[in-house]
Amino acid sequence: MTGPLFFRSRLKLRMRFALIVGAIVCLFCLGSALLLYIYLRENVIQDTYRRGQIIFALMDSIGAYVGNTLRPKMFSIISSMPEGDAFIVEAMSTTRIRHGVMEQLGDRGADFQYYRVTDRPRNPSNLADPFHTRMLTHFRKGAREPEWHGISHQNGNQTFYIVVPVYVKPECLKCHGDPEKAPAGLLKLYGKERGFGYQEGELMGLESIAISLSPALREIHNIAVQVFGIGLFGTLFLFIAIDGTFLKLIGHPLRRMAVLFEDIARGNIHLPQKAPVENMDEIGEMVHSFNIMALHLSEAQETLQTNAEILQSIIDGISDPLALVNPDGSPSVLNNAYQTWIAQCPPAVLEGHGEGDGAASSTPQTMLEKVLATGGPVSGEWTGPDERFYFMSFYPILNEPGRVSQVVHYVRDITMQKRSENQMMQMEKLAAVGELSAGVAHEINNPLGIILCYAKLLERDLPSEHPAREDVRVIDRNAEACKQIVEGLLSFARQGATRKVKAQLGEHLARIMGMVEKQFNKAGITLEARLDPETPEFHFDPERINQVFMNLLMNARQAMPMGGTITVSTTYHPERRCVETVVRDTGSGICPENLDKIFNPFFTTKQPGRGTGLGLSVSFGIVKEHGGEITVESVPGNGSTFIVRLPVDTEDERLS
Repeated sequence: MTGPLFFRSRLKLRMRFALIVGAIVCLFCLGSALLLYIYLRENVIQDTYRRGQIIFALMDSIGAYVGNTLRPKMFSIISSMPEGDAFIVEAMSTTRIRHGVMEQLGDRGADFQYYRVTDRPRNPSNLADPFHTRMLTHFRKGAREPEWHGISHQNGNQTFYIVVPVYVKPECLKCHGDPEKAPAGLLKLYGKERGFGYQEGELMGLESIAISLSPALREIHNIAVQVFGIGLFGTLFLFIAIDGTFLKLIGHPLRRMAVLFEDIARGNIHLPQKAPVENMDEIGEMVHSFNIMALHLSEAQETLQTNAEILQSIIDGISDPLALVNPDGSPSVLNNAYQTWIAQCPPAVLEGHGEGDGAASSTPQTMLEKVLATGGPVSGEWTGPDERFYFMSFYPILNEPGRVSQVVHYVRDITMQKRSENQMMQMEKLAAVGELSAGVAHEINNPLGIILCYAKLLERDLPSEHPAREDVRVIDRNAEACKQIVEGLLSFARQGATRKVKAQLGEHLARIMGMVEKQFNKAGITLEARLDPETPEFHFDPERINQVFMNLLMNARQAMPMGGTITVSTTYHPERRCVETVVRDTGSGICPENLDKIFNPFFTTKQPGRGTGLGLSVSFGIVKEHGGEITVESVPGNGSTFIVRLPVDTEDERLS
């Protein structure tokens, strides 16, 4: 399709008209020359056929004269002579006489050849060539037509043949039947071996006329070429006249209209623009219609521009991201919020549409694919690459056939809502567990104290060698473990008021790391501090914040029984007005299914007796009381990262 498209798009109307007219003229001249050539060729063939018929009529007359008059007379004369049974070939053989006459005509410049041949000749010079051999086969197969005529191509020449079969007649048997009955003179000349044994009605041979058509056909070809050239040369003047007329009446007016269209399209001329009407012919009517169309188009353009501005202002006024996207995922219309959103959320939200994982049923790509497949609206939540939560809605716009032409994409950021919901759930859990813990600890504490008291009394009263002393020690140790658990419950349930003072977080972190460094080093754990010196002082409860980071460090140590590295880093984010502290270890990591549970009270992955599952819950509550947040990132086998963000308050906020 590239060739025709190029022809239609690049060639101008005048050139196409000229090429089409030229092609028609050439085809007309070529067709006329071809018809003339065919007509003249048929005339030459018919004339050649008539000439051949005349020659055959002459040969038949000569043969009839020899057979009916000359040969009987010669036999009567020869029979009275002493030889009695002689045979004079030149006077008595019709074949010899025919060949002799044709040779005389050939010497006089005749343009034909005469053949009288057979495949069993008495005279070897009359042996049939390959063409006549094929014709003998043709007639012997049952073709009883009186003659065959046609053109044969031999050695690059075209030759017209008229071939007539020669059948054995009764008068022929005297010389071609039984050799014992043949004239003695004939036998003396040719012997008995050849030219005998024919039966009446049998095909003896062929008589043909060959006339060369090549000279005549070459002349006809030259005539046809001359006619074509003369016709083409003559139509050239007609073509020039037609082209000039077309250019005057159609070409120039259309060119002016094209230039006007191009200027309007490029913005060089603004609508409405009137073109002058020179003549009220078809071109003039088209120009008049263009002027009317330009007026209406200008009015529609102004209305559309006004509506587009109003619509864009309405869309831009929407604070949530809103866009009109194409089926391939590319946006065609989008508001300012959507532009800001996709700029801050790389890669593009709908990038790679049609190539997403089919299992991820709540991605923007899959939701768009569902809209395109069903033609109905689709909504769902999605967690973006920026780790924020979004509620998305896709509303299809259908065209006349009922297919989705475009889709309205609406996005609402629900990160704060989701986090608030999670925090509320966590706080509700902590409150419920705190109440439960306080009640359980109160009820267990007194009996537990009695157990510890009597265990110590028993251990004191029993002799040193008594076998029950070890059992009493087991009771004492386990009661002490229960006491620690109860104290932890009471501490969790009786979290006191937060006492915030202005302090430097980095100093407290350095002090905490110094307290545990030797103990950690003995366990093969290296502590690395990357504390930002630019972190400002802000208000927090040092004792309780120290408890948070001590819990995180101890948990990191327990996650690395074979040793490793713990990195503590702080970063101040002035734009977010918070200090971010990251505690990263190289331990075993946390399974994905446990990430949402680690801040729940009493949830622990440690072995029994090595933890209560309250440390992270208490840390979560302390950070929330400070108005901050604590999150975790972990990959199994690649360590865990806890991130604590504490708000930095200004002096003005503190005073207020």
